[in-house]
Amino acid sequence: MEIRLGRVDLSPVDIARWARAGGRLIIEPAALDLIRDRAVAAAKLAEHQAVYGQNTGLGANRDHPVLDEAAGSRMLVSHASAAGEAYPESAVRGALLIRVNQLLQGGSGVSPSVVQALARLAQEPRLPAVRRGGAVGTGDLSALAQIGLALGDAVDGRSALPLMSSNAFTLASAVLAWERWLRLLAVGHRIAALTAIALGANGEAYADQVHQKRRIRRQQTVAAEVRELLDGSSERPWRVQDPFGLRAYPQVVAVAATALDELAAAVEVDANAALENPLLGDDAVWHHGNWTAQLVAMRTDAARLALFSVASLSTSRISDLMDPSLTGSTRFLAADPQPSSGALMLEYIATAAVNSLAVSAQPAMLGQIRISLGAEAHAGFAPDSVEALHAMVDEFQLTMACELVAAVRAIRLRGNTAIVADAAIGTVLDEARAALPASLHDRPLTEDVEAARSLIEHWYGAQTD
Repeated sequence: MEIRLGRVDLSPVDIARWARAGGRLIIEPAALDLIRDRAVAAAKLAEHQAVYGQNTGLGANRDHPVLDEAAGSRMLVSHASAAGEAYPESAVRGALLIRVNQLLQGGSGVSPSVVQALARLAQEPRLPAVRRGGAVGTGDLSALAQIGLALGDAVDGRSALPLMSSNAFTLASAVLAWERWLRLLAVGHRIAALTAIALGANGEAYADQVHQKRRIRRQQTVAAEVRELLDGSSERPWRVQDPFGLRAYPQVVAVAATALDELAAAVEVDANAALENPLLGDDAVWHHGNWTAQLVAMRTDAARLALFSVASLSTSRISDLMDPSLTGSTRFLAADPQPSSGALMLEYIATAAVNSLAVSAQPAMLGQIRISLGAEAHAGFAPDSVEALHAMVDEFQLTMACELVAAVRAIRLRGNTAIVADAAIGTVLDEARAALPASLHDRPLTEDVEAARSLIEHWYGAQTD
């Protein structure tokens, strides 16, 4: 992959692809010239006025002048403190790309050698380990200080703060979460379509005429993808209208997908902006608050809430699959003589998983802050929200796996798979039946759930960009 920086904006897709695979960076000469000019301007401005981080301390030390050249080095060393686990290498690679691109916007006053060193590091096959911790949504200070130390002599004292004044790691991690979740939601369409077959769903809920009347692009797309899976099925609907889990599927999933799109849009804004404090011009300096990742925090919080709702809707479909009045089968999809528990434990497993998701979906923006003698009195906690977004994947997949096991079990109990022979969902069903244990007798369903999770991972990985 080759990316040219300094002329056109980075997209979330660019960032995600680079984060996963790396490649070659080319920096436009004009962009480097701008960096060089602004570094000279920053030095001149600092000769006759206070410029935060250039000739002053940080935070509560902002009113204290810097009296020695080693202050910048001490700043990097002290701010490199971290207590968390290491970021995945993909997040580090994505953050380096974002940071180079932000600095090329020409607002930081950073030395050109820093930008060039960052670009070289971003292209290395092996990257330095960078530990999490110490970020509250006002800048990934610790992570970027660790990068600064890895760059060695390329970072002079005046460049220490401009290098750290960014949320690049949070942005890169958010992009990776965005990509991951959109792919996972797409896999969910297959499972919901299997449940639709198992419950004799009424296809009117996915009709194009319905969704064109509501101008939500993602809703129209979700409905179309479910329709495509079900088209060709010879099954007649069993009801005038279905339970909410089937009937409201496009609407609920669309809200989550839209929230993820809005998160990606917020990341795109910040990945292409000069957010460093202060902002340096040719002959002026502006101290400001653009470093806050408030919009990313809000949109990540919203995405987590919306994804929780998708998982909650899945549990409603699992409960429907246990109901003989809806499946036309046995209670709890039991194959043994009644009373038997059959697949009842799938409801418990999924319900527990969704409750864990409810805890993980709590808004990070509700946090309180007072740091550096009150110099920092507000934060959105975007890093925590993004980390929670990643952490929700496992429980979400577990809920999906429970629904997949239940749907396939219900279809097997019916015994008539010819109804989907000419539909795309027929291929999905064949893959699921091949992957899941065939026995329907009462037994531990642990193996079934694990097999379903493996199949979900396979479907996830089989998607193309």
